[in-house]
Amino acid sequence: MEKGWLKRADTVRELASLIDVAPDALQASVERYNAFATEGKDIDFDREPDRIAAIRSPPYYATELTPSFINTQGGPRRDKDAGVIGIGGDPIRRMRARRREPP
Repeated sequence: MEKGWLKRADTVRELASLIDVAPDALQASVERYNAFATEGKDIDFDREPDRIAAIRSPPYYATELTPSFINTQGGPRRDKDAGVIGIGGDPIRRMRARRREPP
């Protein structure tokens, strides 16, 4: 909250103004989601009934999320000498760890 990443408000409409979203649009989205939660069926995202709960009481919170595709899956595979292993299983030339002598 102190850094401004998380926004907090006492009403959905107030929260909308803090995150630069049309208040009517956010209010309508929350009402639609709450109807899905009450009915136990989410027709927008097909969430399981036990995975949705109505949003009915303040405070309300929002934060900006940005899609990201940075993922190395743990980094490159390496051999016993810390050399990088290629897709075929062989070491990649010029990607070997250099041994450093202790000082």
